[in-house]
Amino acid sequence: MKKKYKVVIENDSEKFKTLMLEPWGEDYGMMSKDVFEIIEEEEIEDIYFHIQFGEKYITVYVEGTSNSYPRIYQNGKELDCGYNRID
Repeated sequence: MKKKYKVVIENDSEKFKTLMLEPWGEDYGMMSKDVFEIIEEEEIEDIYFHIQFGEKYITVYVEGTSNSYPRIYQNGKELDCGYNRID
C-alpha cells in the first residue's frame, strides 16, 4: 500500500523566490503569494521533508526516499522543472 506525503509551501513575502527540490536539483519560480504542494507517494520507506528558508530560495529536501519521485502542484496542476524560472 502506498503512503502519501504532502507539504504545502507558500511564498508569503513580497519577493520572488526559487523553490529548489533536492536531491534532484530542480527549480520552480514562486511569485509573491504563490502556493505549491509537494506530493510524494512511497510504498517502501517513510520519508520526511527538510525545508530551509533563505532570502531568495526555499530548499526542500526529500529525505529517506528510494525510487519514487515527488510531484509539484499549483492549483491542482502539475508543474514542470523550470516553471516560472527567471534567468
